[in-house]
Amino acid sequence: AKTCKDSNITSNHGHALTVPAADVTAGAEKTYSVQGSSGHDHSVTITAANFATLAANQSITVTSTTDAGHNHDVTVSCA
Repeated sequence: AKTCKDSNITSNHGHALTVPAADVTAGAEKTYSVQGSSGHDHSVTITAANFATLAANQSITVTSTTDAGHNHDVTVSCA
């Protein structure tokens, strides 16, 4: 099974995202919270096409929702 993690969250301040390998295998669109230890939340949606890219060992970058007046670009890669 692949191990997936957030390789980079721009301007990060405590946010975190872990994408379970089972979700990559399933390949169905899913929305995740990236709140982590931060005092506010953002969410990111990974599409079926994104999951196909991850399954091919390529990274994806998605933009989070806006909260507290800002958003983040989240790059996910799997190995």
